[in-house]
Amino acid sequence: MISLRRFTQDDVRDLWLWRNEEETRRNSRDTAPVAFETHDQWCARSLTNPDRFILIAEREAAKAGMIRFDRLDARDVFRVSIIVAPGQRGAGMGRAILSAGCDALLALAGPARLEAEIREENIASRRVFESCGFGKDDSRSDAAFGLFTRLIG
Repeated sequence: MISLRRFTQDDVRDLWLWRNEEETRRNSRDTAPVAFETHDQWCARSLTNPDRFILIAEREAAKAGMIRFDRLDARDVFRVSIIVAPGQRGAGMGRAILSAGCDALLALAGPARLEAEIREENIASRRVFESCGFGKDDSRSDAAFGLFTRLIG
């Protein structure tokens, strides 16, 4: 259904548009819009950061979203974040991206623990992560965000 590839400089503008889209911002920890210059600098650093994996999902040669893994520490714990492109929502794309992304990270980095912070009222994202084997860690969640975890490998 989808394929994943590494993020490149050619994806910077699409990722910026997706990040600043209203629904994406509403469900993010930082809900403020991001200036293009700030985003462009972040992307340039990300392209050379060995502890960050950004993968672009494509379906039928069209960009469908992205998944990002940020290494949190030396013990192979990664924070996972996904964005489904606005025109691709509601068709199971989030689950497809997350499932394929977990497999890709295992191939890239080996066994790991994954963590995702999901806004409590974002029921759709909670369902996506739960359907891919993530469970809520109530001991590390707060009133606004639940922490969902999964082991891969």
